Amino acid sequence: MTFFYHCIIKMFKLLKYCIFTLLSIILLFLFFYIFFVYPWDKRIRAEEIKTEYSLTRETLIYDFIRNVKRARIQIANLSLAQKELKGYSFLNNSADYHLHPQNVHLSLGWFPLFAEHKNALYAPVNTVFEYNLFLPGETILEFDCGIISSINGVLQASAVFEIKIIDEKNEVHSVFKKEVKPLPPYRWRYSDSYYKNFYKYLKVNIENREGKWEPAALDLSPFAGQRIRIQFCTSNPENKLTHAFWANPRLYQIGDLANKQPHNFVLIVVDTLRSDHLGINGAPGTISPNIDSLAKKGVNFRQCFANGNMTEQSMSSFFTSRYPQELGKIAFEYQCSQETKNDFYQKKIPTLASILSNHGYLTKAIGCMSLLSDGIGFGVDWGFDDLTIVEQANYEQPQTTYAAIKWLKENYKKNFFLLLYYGGAHGPYRPPLRFLKQTYRSELANFKDWYKIFYRGEVAYTDYYIGKVLETLEQLKLTGTTLVILCSDHGDTFKEYLVEKKKSKKVGKSVFYDHGVSLTDDEIKVPLIFSLPGKIPESRTIQESVQLLDVVPTALEILGIEDKCFFQGCNLYPLLRREKNIHPKVIFTYGRNNYGIRVDDRYKYIYNFGTYSRKRERRLIDREELYNLKEDPLENNNLAGMNQERLLQMRKINESFIPLFEQNKLVFQNVLGSPIEGEIKISGKVKFGEKKSENNRLELSGSEI
Repeated sequence: MTFFYHCIIKMFKLLKYCIFTLLSIILLFLFFYIFFVYPWDKRIRAEEIKTEYSLTRETLIYDFIRNVKRARIQIANLSLAQKELKGYSFLNNSADYHLHPQNVHLSLGWFPLFAEHKNALYAPVNTVFEYNLFLPGETILEFDCGIISSINGVLQASAVFEIKIIDEKNEVHSVFKKEVKPLPPYRWRYSDSYYKNFYKYLKVNIENREGKWEPAALDLSPFAGQRIRIQFCTSNPENKLTHAFWANPRLYQIGDLANKQPHNFVLIVVDTLRSDHLGINGAPGTISPNIDSLAKKGVNFRQCFANGNMTEQSMSSFFTSRYPQELGKIAFEYQCSQETKNDFYQKKIPTLASILSNHGYLTKAIGCMSLLSDGIGFGVDWGFDDLTIVEQANYEQPQTTYAAIKWLKENYKKNFFLLLYYGGAHGPYRPPLRFLKQTYRSELANFKDWYKIFYRGEVAYTDYYIGKVLETLEQLKLTGTTLVILCSDHGDTFKEYLVEKKKSKKVGKSVFYDHGVSLTDDEIKVPLIFSLPGKIPESRTIQESVQLLDVVPTALEILGIEDKCFFQGCNLYPLLRREKNIHPKVIFTYGRNNYGIRVDDRYKYIYNFGTYSRKRERRLIDREELYNLKEDPLENNNLAGMNQERLLQMRKINESFIPLFEQNKLVFQNVLGSPIEGEIKISGKVKFGEKKSENNRLELSGSEI
């Protein structure tokens, strides 16, 4: 009996181990399947919109927000409403940024899939905006309306939106009336961590909140040829305070496309896209066929450089055509404080979107843009009338693409500027398996370069969806009238650097696959492609060095827009048309911990005022770096200690780009060659420390913030 008893016990133990092993294998398989095999992007479905191409076009004739100062406004309890509105987070009501106290930018909630951030008129219940205008012909009124569902967890009341038209006979016509009810609080909360909200991967369509804004279009043709008074009214059946908004109310006149039509503008920005990982620039394999095809239809700049190695620096410089240090703290704070936002708004610096909006363009931005928006994001508003923020790991490419396709089909008759911001090439690299297979077959297919294989998979993943946008432009017959520009904000480094382990203090080498590490070409060299058939030459490659600072003045010139704005970038249009060779002799870039210059494509100088640090290690660097790009294109041989004459020349040029800001603004003090407190030298390298000064400024290795 004892023998049989022991046998049974052992059989149960063996069975337990077998079950445990089997379950472990199943869980491991499911983990691999969920994150690498299952085509997550295919779960996102494009909304079917049947569009019949029409030769008619819609021309903006009246923007009610831009003419709000001409309106007669009746409003009750404004001070009480504005006091309560201060408790709402997703709002930008800066008086320095907007045209009128009733003008705001806001989202009706921040939720995982989408955030719709719109330019709107604030109309708490019992508010009337009345405009007096003439309707010249067949016209259409387009707008969105919506309410804030809850503030500080308190559910708000519903609101009735109504539009009345008083004709020349003083007869009142109600042409629109709709009651908008509040939505219950959304139980899921946004987190910028990819891992805390696992439900996002399992239940991507858990709840659709796009319906918070109610779009509408009204045909006002019955009133053509009349001078009318149009009233935008809000009311409430319960006579309770409700925060209501009219978003982007605009009046369009319907005409014929055969008439002279201004060019549309589509700007595609792919975050962290390196120039040398595109087929058109010599990358192995065929991972970017759609981007390569776009380049063959236009002009491809092989030597374009970003003016920052982080998104906030590069894109703020890009949209304004000014160097990052000219913009103040806005270009250097990851999450901008209200003081920083107000400082930027007070400067009233024109941006690409604000200039185009002033010239009648409908401006729209779609993509992974939380750094480039106020209220729902971490940055400031850049002048767009409408933004769709997509912050969804692994779904962002299809979400952005299908939202863009839907918007293009709804607005192709208008004169528009569309920004698509793809964050796909940004780490962590996790492309769907079918794109990973595509890149693994390329020349880089070895285990040592695993991070390059995954990165190239992200590039192929993003290129696939960019192709769908370009295909839609062809279907809508917009390619001949639409300027398309594709670029990136910065690159990514895959270099090996000298590092120090934080705990053991051991010195060794480690590969970094990130940005913000240095100012080498792999981080700041980006693609730049212009395409507009008939106005820009096709299949042309330009080797001259340019910078992202040049994109805005060049685009405005191509679009035929004359604006007396101060730009620090060059107009590259003559270079595009082979008229003359215009390119900067010196390109300046400001990074996370450094700034530097590139002179005549021959020398590069970098001054490091801090160092890149991650969880377990920090990079060891020299205070100054000098490279001969002709002899050392990979920037491995630092000549700072060998060529003193050239080093002094480059210092002098670099100093001319560093301004001095005072009164709580950035202060850059060039102290090249002076000792720094707390620095630790190891093998000739420098580890930078931090110290607090008596005036509470944080001094970072010779620069004060």
